[in-house]
Amino acid sequence: MTNTLLEEKESRYDVAIVGAGPGGVMMGIALKEQLGVHDIRIYDKSSDFGGTWLDNSYPGSASDTPAHFYTPTTHINPHWSRTFPPQSELLAYWRGLASQYSLHTNASFFTRVVHASWNATTQHYDIEIEDVRTGERRQEHAKFVVSATGLVSEPRYPEGIQGLGQKGECAFEGVGGLWHSARWRHDVDFHGRKVAVIGNSASAAQFVPCLSADPATHVVNFCRSPNWFVYGARHRYPPALRWVLAHVPLALRIFRMSVILINYGRPIWHTLRQKVKSGGKEGREADLTAYMKRTAPAKYHQQLTPNYPMTCRRPILDAGYYACLHRPNVELRSNAVREVTKSGLRFEDGTEEAFDVIILSTGFITGRSLFTIKGEGGVDLDEFWKSEGRPMAHRGVCVPGFPNLFLIAGPNTVTRNGSAIFTHEVGVDYIVQLLTPLLRPSPCPSLTLRVPLAAYRAFNAAQAPALAAGAAATAACPPSWFRADGGTGANFSTWPGSIYGFWWAMRKVRWEEYDVRDAEGTAVDVGGRWTKVVGALVSVGAVLGMGVGWWERERVGKLVQGALRGH
Repeated sequence: MTNTLLEEKESRYDVAIVGAGPGGVMMGIALKEQLGVHDIRIYDKSSDFGGTWLDNSYPGSASDTPAHFYTPTTHINPHWSRTFPPQSELLAYWRGLASQYSLHTNASFFTRVVHASWNATTQHYDIEIEDVRTGERRQEHAKFVVSATGLVSEPRYPEGIQGLGQKGECAFEGVGGLWHSARWRHDVDFHGRKVAVIGNSASAAQFVPCLSADPATHVVNFCRSPNWFVYGARHRYPPALRWVLAHVPLALRIFRMSVILINYGRPIWHTLRQKVKSGGKEGREADLTAYMKRTAPAKYHQQLTPNYPMTCRRPILDAGYYACLHRPNVELRSNAVREVTKSGLRFEDGTEEAFDVIILSTGFITGRSLFTIKGEGGVDLDEFWKSEGRPMAHRGVCVPGFPNLFLIAGPNTVTRNGSAIFTHEVGVDYIVQLLTPLLRPSPCPSLTLRVPLAAYRAFNAAQAPALAAGAAATAACPPSWFRADGGTGANFSTWPGSIYGFWWAMRKVRWEEYDVRDAEGTAVDVGGRWTKVVGALVSVGAVLGMGVGWWERERVGKLVQGALRGH
């Protein structure tokens, strides 16, 4: 492949969206439907819309969030087949939304964004893109850039294993090869093969039961560190119920709310039940340990028992993983893998074992931008974050020194008790509020939006104590994708509060936290325009959330205003 920069007629867009997964689809729909903006371009290195549900096509791939809470509130779906729908259904849903709003006319697939650089002269971003099939490059331009690359899009290959490159390069010559679960090879026949699975994360917990269903497939799962597994009801929705949800007014909204309340009330019930059983001495962790012991083989109980609090990492929904360990063709090992060899794996004790296939279930790269972004003065976003000690943003959306740049699923926006799609939706709604006065006037003036350093500092200072006190970053926690510096640093991922507090803090833009200027550099008062609040939360959940989140938003808002006055 070559890296030729093509000199073609320049393409300029109002908004460039990087990523065609759920965040990119939701952003594209919002721009078209809420702002009437159609001059947009959506870039993705893959072949179609879908994001994580296009990439993660391994056997058993499914949502671990209830289906009816895993959709935007504006596009709820009565046709889900089961509580936790499979990858094929989820992919069809997101592709269907993209088709419904003609987003394919705005998409550039097989296109990787190499870097986006702020041009102070044109007040646009110069975007260098690459055709992943040919290596040819060209430059396009956009007034605003939205990064919707998501948290789980770039596979992580463990650095501690010798003979394994950063992209999975290795000398392994097994008939099935070595690859990451997010790059599943559907051409590999596992029948009669010996398969090594490194890691027992969320993906392995789903595909190991499927692979081992064939008694002729021998699966050896190397558990680097045990995870907490949770359990819950998994069932198909009967056709009669789906008909009611599709045709009876308000039935779908009411059912969706009941799913949310039941799903997030169940852990509380299990904790209370365990406390009653133990006389108040045990809680959720004891309940999950008891579940593991009654479900998994006794010989693996020690290997499967985490020695850290369950709040350190995101727990995994058991999709049959514990039960499949009873099969004679499945082994759970704790051997530390030292090296990938031509024939298989070499372990820390010096022994070596041959395999036909090696599959990595080792997570994704987090804690950095997946494409180079340069802001004012040529400052690199990753370098800026490195100087801050971790990825940081103002309300998870904007970064000082990077005008007209917006992040979906930015730093500290993951809610521990919610749906990723809901937090995406909150972020998209907030970005639309910011863009409304910048894109809607006709003729549209050339306006540039910045977040002042003082507002950014005040917001993150207000979050710092709660983040530092959170269980995800304690000394007792093993490395996780919640944290910077390879999983051992500060918490850069999760929101330091509830999902209700996150929604309340993001429901309305405070324009005093931002700086908007025209092409001549004159400050512009855009006022407090804002779009509608997320629809589904005008409900019982929203009422409950107000009480939980009010203090959080007011506290942070007052700190930001105070910092700006001081500045």
